[in-house]
Amino acid sequence: MQLRLVRHAPHAAAIICMLALIPGVASAATLTIDEFNTPAVADVQAIGILPGQPGPRLLVKQPAADVVGLERDSLFEVNGMVTPGVYTGFIGDGILYYNGGTRTGTKATLQYDGLDADDPGTPALVDAQGLSLNIGTVGKFIFGFLSADAGPSQNTFKIEIRAVSAGGKNASYLGDITEDPNPFDYQVDYSSFTTDAGFDFTQLKSLTVCLNKTALPAVDFELDRIEVSMVPEPSSLVLLICGGGMLGWYGLARRKRSNASLK
Repeated sequence: MQLRLVRHAPHAAAIICMLALIPGVASAATLTIDEFNTPAVADVQAIGILPGQPGPRLLVKQPAADVVGLERDSLFEVNGMVTPGVYTGFIGDGILYYNGGTRTGTKATLQYDGLDADDPGTPALVDAQGLSLNIGTVGKFIFGFLSADAGPSQNTFKIEIRAVSAGGKNASYLGDITEDPNPFDYQVDYSSFTTDAGFDFTQLKSLTVCLNKTALPAVDFELDRIEVSMVPEPSSLVLLICGGGMLGWYGLARRKRSNASLK
C-alpha cells in the first residue's frame, strides 16, 4: 500500500500545483477601498426647497487614513428642479447613508483619486489620477449594502463604475442594483468592464463610483463598504515550489522502487 501511494505521489503533486494555478481555486486577497469609518465633514441637506429652484450640489473632500488614496471625494446631487422635500446624504459610523427624497432625481458619486485640489465651492469632481494601485488582473469589486430601496415605481437603480489606468486608459461598467431590505453584496467582475485597449487593472490611477446614475426619485440605500477581491497571479516562486516538490516525490518514488526490487 505504501509503494502504491508513493508511486502516485508525483501525479498528486502535479494535480495540487495545477489547482493552485486555477483562478477559482487560488486564494483571493481582499483590498478595502472604503469602509466609511471616517465621516464626511458635512452632510448634504436640502429642506423645504421652493418649487422650480435648482437642486443643491455638495462636494465633500475628506482626508482619511483608512480610504484608498487617503482621500474620499463625495459629490451629492439633487438634479433638476425640485419640489419641497427632504434630501439627505451623510457618511459616518461605517455607513454611507443616502435618502434621495420622493419627488425628484438624486445621485451620489464617490471618487478615489488620491490627494487633489477639488474645490468644494465649484462644486465638481476633478480626476487627479493620483493613485498607484495594483488590484491584479483577475478579481471583482464588492459593494456591501445593509439595505437598498429603489423607490415605489421600480425595483432597481443604476450603478456606474469608472476607472482610469496609466496612460489615461479607461474602463467602465453600468449595471443594476436590485433593491433588498436585507444586507447583501453586489459584485462586479473585472471581465464585466468595457475597457480601452491597453487598460490595466494593475496600474489603476483613479476609481469613481456613481450610485443611482440615472437619478431616479425616492432611492434610498445604506452602503457599508467597498472592497476588491483579487486573485493573485501565479508566481515563479509557486512554480518553483511545485516543481521542487514534484522532483522530490519522483526521487523518493524511484528510491522506493529500487529498494523494493533488491528485496
